[in-house]
Amino acid sequence: MSKVSRDQASEVIKEYSAGMPGLEEELHNKFLKGIIDEEASKEAVEAEPKVRPIFSEDDDIAIERIVAHARPVMRIRENELTGEWVGEPESDIWREAIGAALERLNAAVPSVGRIELTNSERTWVGTGWLIDTDIIVTNRHVAEEFARPDGAGSFVFRRGYASGKISSDIDFLEEENRADEDEHPVDRILLICDDYDVAFLSVRPAPGKGPLPEPIQLADRFEVDMAIGAIGYPARDPSIDDQELVKRVFGDVYEKKRFAPGRIRSVDENLLRHDCSTLGGNSGSVLIDFETGKAVGLHYGGFFDNSANVAVPASKLRTLLAEAKTLAARPKQEAAPAGPATAQPRAVGAQTGDGSTLRFNLSIPIELVLRMGQPNLGGAPIGVASVTPVANSIDDAVKAAGDMLAGRSDVLEVRSGYRFKNGWITDERVVVIVLRSKLSPEELAAAGIAPLPREFMGFGIDVRTGSLGEQLRALDVDIAIERPARPAAYREPKGFDRPDSRYALIPVRAKMDAIFHVSPDAGWPELRAFFGRVTDRLTATMYEWEVNHVSDTIEAAIKPDGRELLMVTQKRGVGDGDATESAVKDMQGRLDDKFAHVWASVRGPDRLIQSSYHIKVASRDQEEFWLSSGNWKESNQPDMNPAGDGTTIDKPLREHNREWHAIIKNKPLAELFQAYIEFDFEQANLHPLPAEEGPAAPDIDLFVPEVAFEAPRTRSGIRYFKPLRLNDEELDVQPLLTPDRNVLGQRIFMTTVTAAMQVATKKLYVQNQSFSYSGDDNQETTRMLELLRQKQREGVDVRIIFRDAKDFGRRSDLEDQQALIERLKEFGLKVTENFLRVQAKCHTKGVIIDSEVVILGSQNFTNAGALFNRDASLLIRSPKVASYFEEIFLHDWENLAHNNVDARVGGVRRARPGEPTPPGYRRVSLSEIYSED
Repeated sequence: MSKVSRDQASEVIKEYSAGMPGLEEELHNKFLKGIIDEEASKEAVEAEPKVRPIFSEDDDIAIERIVAHARPVMRIRENELTGEWVGEPESDIWREAIGAALERLNAAVPSVGRIELTNSERTWVGTGWLIDTDIIVTNRHVAEEFARPDGAGSFVFRRGYASGKISSDIDFLEEENRADEDEHPVDRILLICDDYDVAFLSVRPAPGKGPLPEPIQLADRFEVDMAIGAIGYPARDPSIDDQELVKRVFGDVYEKKRFAPGRIRSVDENLLRHDCSTLGGNSGSVLIDFETGKAVGLHYGGFFDNSANVAVPASKLRTLLAEAKTLAARPKQEAAPAGPATAQPRAVGAQTGDGSTLRFNLSIPIELVLRMGQPNLGGAPIGVASVTPVANSIDDAVKAAGDMLAGRSDVLEVRSGYRFKNGWITDERVVVIVLRSKLSPEELAAAGIAPLPREFMGFGIDVRTGSLGEQLRALDVDIAIERPARPAAYREPKGFDRPDSRYALIPVRAKMDAIFHVSPDAGWPELRAFFGRVTDRLTATMYEWEVNHVSDTIEAAIKPDGRELLMVTQKRGVGDGDATESAVKDMQGRLDDKFAHVWASVRGPDRLIQSSYHIKVASRDQEEFWLSSGNWKESNQPDMNPAGDGTTIDKPLREHNREWHAIIKNKPLAELFQAYIEFDFEQANLHPLPAEEGPAAPDIDLFVPEVAFEAPRTRSGIRYFKPLRLNDEELDVQPLLTPDRNVLGQRIFMTTVTAAMQVATKKLYVQNQSFSYSGDDNQETTRMLELLRQKQREGVDVRIIFRDAKDFGRRSDLEDQQALIERLKEFGLKVTENFLRVQAKCHTKGVIIDSEVVILGSQNFTNAGALFNRDASLLIRSPKVASYFEEIFLHDWENLAHNNVDARVGGVRRARPGEPTPPGYRRVSLSEIYSED
């Protein structure tokens, strides 16, 4: 809590009493003077008075407690305000003000409802209210839980459990101690705004129910200190540190309709700040003017202590509503296809052996299900008709082929797709048949399996070997990837929205020294030198870390007297590997109390970060910082210097990751990253990992063909690039962090990246380890793909490189890469060899725009990575820096990237304990498969 002196408390009381006559005196009596029952004192002078001052003369006072008493919460019953406060704080002054405006306020209450979900893991997601006859307004981040853009200019409901879609209703009751409901279905998603945290939904009266409530009118006038009230459904929020205070204010009853009075603190064209008491479920609450009963704004976020409660003002809502009504007048459209049609959602004819089933999580968002015991790979031979009728559509052909092949144990999946020729996609639509392993005619005959035809019902057939993920599923190792991603409990530090704050994520334009470089070319020599410049304190983060030369160098840098190391790290990386745990324990042994460390809050119901503390940043002495895409592992930071040694062989590039790094000497930026790491350190201590993380995942061994481990050969023309060193040169550097938001509620990283891409007129180069599209993604991810598609159509030179899925040993590439490319093609992206390539050992996360702007850091272009995990990047406006990385990108495009995504891991099978490794195979544990650089 924020403690203040009595004098400071008087100022806080005065601030929160503005515009409300009598409130200042009421709060002063509660907190500073006390209310003493004089009659009781006369009867027994020595007796303790019935009511004492809340604080003694010597106490410091918590601001949060003052604010709680200044902003109590009122119960709603029968869709009317009751005059009853739900928690401990009470206010006669507010009760009188509410009483004077009761008729106007009560008129708005029935039009506010709770947004419910069906066929979803969440039963409700926030608040909404009628802004027009049949239109509900809520927050973008509420609507994104059940709706998404379809890629064609409209919005659709997301996929839910099984193959169904999520559906939504709005319940205009949901009151305390009341079992009845007044639910009406949401039948259409009209608009989910990109620039504001606003969404509009079409609602229709439910059969057998009465008409919808009257819409709430938008206010024409609103000003500072105006008395307002928030109507919504506050939900329990475990991320708030002082849970006792929350209980005192909200009465420990959540998810029911409540009214919270307050006032407008500031307002402009785009943003209204207020100080009503709110919690998470208040997202989408209406802010009602006491004087007119009209809506002054749509609440979308803030802090429990009301230091930064924010809303979209009514004037902006009016403009956005007009756009939504225009869209409502358009005829409904079917959703654009998320990908090729599939006859079966998982392996066809895969039979499970007897044995127990064990469910466990390796790492969010991937869940594994192991059914112990060998699967039955047998199955009676099934022929394929040589003459079949012509299908009306590819979907009809897929269904018929799936039905015919349903009994064949060698078939993993039947779906629609595009033919791949010489390893790359063509324009021919085909029926895709995915096999465990391709067999020769002789092997088919020996196994009694009929060969597959070249065509089926008038459509060609493309026979493929299953990807590693598909093969694992065939062995009853099920991989369920969470889509879309959603945020955890992380909240931006207080003051993040003020330009003068130490947490302000704003561009820094100044003369500075900088070293831009890449790995394996020159990554480690520059990082080693950076560590060597530490004179006082190193503040750092890391996702994965091994005990190696990096540890030795850190120890040497911190050992001298007066130096210290503070770190936040992920505890278990991908596959629950314990490399980082070992490295942290090793460093604790080396440095003892000179090393302060905490595990990032990435697990448990109260976690702050969605799944991965993936950031790679170190700040030294509040002077200089290092930011990178690479971990402190041999694969990312090999102890070598090819650029300095004049090496011409390709072995370093074939065996180690491509990484981009920056080292910048600038005090404001170094202090900024140090401040955020220290904030993460503090928050992780407040929200620690669960004491019991559960048992480590049981491991199994697999036999994988040796060909899966062969590094692809590079082309001639390999180069290693020396660092770009800038001395006292002016740079414009924008720090970017996830999952942080700006004051409008937009995720800063994706908002900034797409805005920078939007202005591209000549070149737009993207190189990223992970590049995903499922068809059911977060809105920001879809918008980026739409932008890339738009730029291609405008004639911009758009080139994309992502990591080759055959680069064995990465869980994020277990899904079928060919299917991903097919989905991108269905979306409308050009995916020919001039636009899209894959690259082994690509761990870069970079964007280059018009040879003038470069973005580099650790964010993967996945739903979780680009939005909700902890990551850091820089946007640098400098032709010199952009051209440096552009040259490296083009080198990789020509010499390392390629267009061959044929799967080559056919025949993966479970290894029995003690079973010898067959020729041509390698024994690999499941945990090794789930390792990631």
